[in-house]
Amino acid sequence: MKHITCKQYPPTPIHKNRYSSIAIYTINGTQNLSPPFPNGCFFPFFRYNNERRRGGKGNGICSSGRCWFFGAILRYLIGIAMFNEHITFPIDTLAVNLAGSFLLAYLTTVVFTKWRIHPLYKTAIGTGFVGSFTTFSTLSVETMDLFQNHYYFLGILYIALSIFGGLWMSRLGFKVRKEVTEG
Repeated sequence: MKHITCKQYPPTPIHKNRYSSIAIYTINGTQNLSPPFPNGCFFPFFRYNNERRRGGKGNGICSSGRCWFFGAILRYLIGIAMFNEHITFPIDTLAVNLAGSFLLAYLTTVVFTKWRIHPLYKTAIGTGFVGSFTTFSTLSVETMDLFQNHYYFLGILYIALSIFGGLWMSRLGFKVRKEVTEG
């Protein structure tokens, strides 16, 4: 049977206005900074805090959240810039989804392979930024809105352009990799 104790130290200044609180866990007489959960971590914020204290990168939750924020804001601003109440077809969502398809393919084949980027930041950029920038849920809602307003041809055209255009833009992103590596 394991004997586990925890000694919590008061917050101490680590850099200007940032404070850190350290908890030392003792498991059968051996001290450890990680809490005694499976894989050293049960909740993601424990691992993030402990790895940050040891000088590591932490997990990608905060990085993904920041990237998600900026991707969503950019998507919103593009939607406002391209808004036109007289156009029934959702051109802004189509343009964003096509650009996001190209961007993700380009990032994964060129940028992430050319430069050494930590895997957590790759996830933050790919899943956080591009994932919130492109919007499948908006595609679904706008398609249903077109169908409910009896714009059946526009709804089918929107789906076809989104799927096949997205695949074509991804292919274009992969082709750019060949151009960069060969040229």
